[in-house]
Amino acid sequence: MATPTDEHFRTGLFATTPEEERIACFLKRKDMRQSFALFLAERSLHCLENQLYKEAVDSMAWAAALHPENKTFFESAKHAYNQWLRFSNLRKPPGFPSIEVVELKARRFVPTIPLEFELDLCGLETQECLLNDKELDSALWNPLRQGDRLSGIPRRVDVSVDEKCGKSIRFVH
Repeated sequence: MATPTDEHFRTGLFATTPEEERIACFLKRKDMRQSFALFLAERSLHCLENQLYKEAVDSMAWAAALHPENKTFFESAKHAYNQWLRFSNLRKPPGFPSIEVVELKARRFVPTIPLEFELDLCGLETQECLLNDKELDSALWNPLRQGDRLSGIPRRVDVSVDEKCGKSIRFVH
C-alpha cells in the first residue's frame, strides 16, 4: 500500500490553496467525532442531490456542530438551507402567512450553530409542514394559488418550541 505525501494532495487534481486547506481542515488527522462529521457531510450532499432538503440541512448542520473547526460545514448547511428555502417558496401561494418563532425553550443544536440559523430553520420546517398539510392545501393554499379571495386567512403563524424540541403553532388572524 502506498501512502502519498501531503504534497501529492496539494498539487494536480487535488490542488487547494493553503487557505482552503486551513478552513476545511484538509490533511489533518481526524478523531471519531470529526470522522462522523465527515460522514454526515457526505450524507448531506447525497440528500441534496435527491432534493431531500430537510435531511440535507440537518445532516450538514450536525456535521458543523460536531466539527466546528471545519468552516465549510456550516457554510454548506447555509447553502442547503437556501436551496430548500427557494424550493419551498416556489410552493407558497400569494397571501401565505408569515411565520415567527415566538418561543424557544430548547435548542436543537449546540451553541456553535448560530441561534439565528436555528430559528430560520424552525420557520422553514413550519412552512413546509403547513404547505404539506392536505387539509390546509385544499381549504387555503390551492384556492389562493388559483386567485380566490378568501376571508379568514391567518396573517401570521406563531411557533413555539418546547423543552423536547416539539413544535406547536398558533394561527394569528
